Parts: sequence; C-alpha cells; structure tokens
Amino acid sequence: MIWKNIEGYKVPYRVSDEGVVERWSARGQKWCVMRQRLRGGRAIVTLRGVDDRQKAVAVVRLMDEAFFDGYAKKHDLVILHKNGAKLDCAVENLLFCTRQEMGQRTGGIGRRRAVVRHDRKGGATVYPTIQAAAEQNGLTRTTLTRWMKTKQLDPRGYLFEVLA
Repeated sequence: MIWKNIEGYKVPYRVSDEGVVERWSARGQKWCVMRQRLRGGRAIVTLRGVDDRQKAVAVVRLMDEAFFDGYAKKHDLVILHKNGAKLDCAVENLLFCTRQEMGQRTGGIGRRRAVVRHDRKGGATVYPTIQAAAEQNGLTRTTLTRWMKTKQLDPRGYLFEVLA
C-alpha cells in the first residue's frame, strides 16, 4: 500500500492508493483509520482545517490531489467509480471523464427533453419535459426515466419515450 500525506490541515492526515484515509493520533502515537460516509452520492471524510473548523472533503478529491496531481480539477473533469461502488476509492477504480461522458455512462436522460406517451389504442400524448410527463401521469421522474430506459410499460399499459 502506498501512502501520501494530505497537506493544508491542522492534524496530519494521509491517504492510501486504496482510498483509505488516516489521521495521526498524538495521544496514541499511531495512525487511525477515518470513517468514510456517503453524502450527496460521494464518500466523504471530515478533516480539521488550519482554522480549527471541520470540513467535509470528498475522498475522490483527496485521491485526485495525492495520486494524480489534481488532474481532474485542473481539466474540469468528473471522477467516476468504475465498479459503481462510491465507497471504493482505490486508484484503479477511479475514472476521469467530462460531464457529458458521465451522462452517457450513467444513462442520464436530460430533464428538458420532450416525452411522448403511447397508449394501447395507438394514441399519443406529448409532454414538453420529463418532469411534466411524470407529474401529469402521477409518477416520479425517477420511475418514468427508468421505464423509458428499459422500454417498460407502466401498469396502465402506456409506453413512454423521449423524442429525439
């Protein structure tokens, strides 16, 4: 395991190439593993700044600074997890891409796209956005998006699709 020091904080911290963050315990004279938790879809740790305030920092940002020399930040790139596990921040699991590539990889459908609802009798209804289609059909946007991706019928037999 390779360790790199994290600079700019009151307490000595370090991060490994496997995405483990540790802090130096002056009382115990040893390195202690810090607990990571998910917030906003990212693994974060809480570090104490020079001003003695706690700061939530994304582990992928620490990895970017320590092992990639801030490549993602310098080039305005997004960091994704290859295996989809947000708490797995190992170097070999991180992938740099643009925001557009991220949308293509994660299967995002833009909110401002028109949606058409087909019924069993051949009729069609057009909605200006996914949100409007979801609201007018008593669905959540997430459910509607999932059904459009999988081309699944809703319980009433409607088929929704995004207009190109």
